Amino acid sequence: MAIRSSTVMHWGFRPQLILPVTEDEIPRGNLGKIQRSRLRTAVEDGSLDEAARRSDEVSTRFLGGHVAPEGDVETALAAIYARVLDTRTVSSTASFFDLGGTSLDVLRLKLEIQHEFGIEDVPARTPPGPGTSPRRSSRPAAPPSCR
Repeated sequence: MAIRSSTVMHWGFRPQLILPVTEDEIPRGNLGKIQRSRLRTAVEDGSLDEAARRSDEVSTRFLGGHVAPEGDVETALAAIYARVLDTRTVSSTASFFDLGGTSLDVLRLKLEIQHEFGIEDVPARTPPGPGTSPRRSSRPAAPPSCR
């Protein structure tokens, strides 16, 4: 999660995919530059599927398993979170910042919630996950190495 946040802050965009790969797995040209076209091909043809599996395991261990939203409000909030964070699905137990949200994304989230629900003003504070508090408490603790 820290890598995603650092990428957003440094490059100004949220990456679609972050894979934990070794230096040797990154294709480079004769001058040592990363060959992005070969890297994209490696992702698309499945050569980096093992790295993707490791990434999914770490995310599941850190964020917990996916918990589908319940009811119309949670479903609508999860859809808003997914749009703002440019992701496919959002677990109702995951927190906004754990999902890669930044302080600037909070403002966009606020505006989208206000628009979706016809609310005049939503306080801009640390947003919880789309789920309710009691369900969030079931989230497993992060392993000591992630704290």
